[in-house]
Amino acid sequence: DVVNPDVVDPDVVDPDTVEPDVCETCTPSAICDPDAATPCHCPEGFQGDGTQEGSGCTDVDECGAGTDDCVEDLAICANTDGGYTCACVDGYAGDGTAGGTGCGDVDECDADADDCVDGPAGICVNTVGGYTCECEAGYLGDGVVGGTGCADIDECDLGIADCDPVLAACTNTVGGFLCVCAAGYEGDGQLGGTGCADIDECAAGVSDCVTAPTGTCANNVGGYTCGCAAGYLGDGIAGGTGCVDIDE
Repeated sequence: DVVNPDVVDPDVVDPDTVEPDVCETCTPSAICDPDAATPCHCPEGFQGDGTQEGSGCTDVDECGAGTDDCVEDLAICANTDGGYTCACVDGYAGDGTAGGTGCGDVDECDADADDCVDGPAGICVNTVGGYTCECEAGYLGDGVVGGTGCADIDECDLGIADCDPVLAACTNTVGGFLCVCAAGYEGDGQLGGTGCADIDECAAGVSDCVTAPTGTCANNVGGYTCGCAAGYLGDGIAGGTGCVDIDE
């Protein structure tokens, strides 16, 4: 067949007449808008002209640039590809962003997230961003379960109890001590308390003396003495020889 050069075949494309695809000039990570004056542009979190022949699209380090929204001093900024994350430091909770829930103090004591010795020996004290462990009075240690804990102090053995050294006996108890007055005395036995006062067994009627008129009771410091009235003989004690009438 004879081909007429002036007749254009619609199925044959002349490469000189085809407009190039502007989006092909963009990098794979760029966003293309073919109708825009500059069709290639980088998505949020990236910077550059978005073109393959130009600066392309590179990640923006918001943390390094200081353009992040993490809470200052309380959150850690970690750069990611096209963004960043905020994480609160230990002792704080939240999303870590200034425009979000931020970073609030965690009460480890109330949440039972501490490692303090439980009561009654140990105490957990919440602090801003943490907590401290202490021991109650009468215990010694760092208050930490994995540390020295809280051991009972023997106040009697150490000589730090305030029991009356003469009239009271000191007995160690778990977390404390007890002062017991000697027989014939009453009180809490402590120098800073009621101490140990003499009991008047005769006036209180708690002696074992023979009662009047045959017997007598004489109170003395820390005790009492039983006797017999004139005309009677014996030790004056109800459980002893008592008081027997003398046959004059």
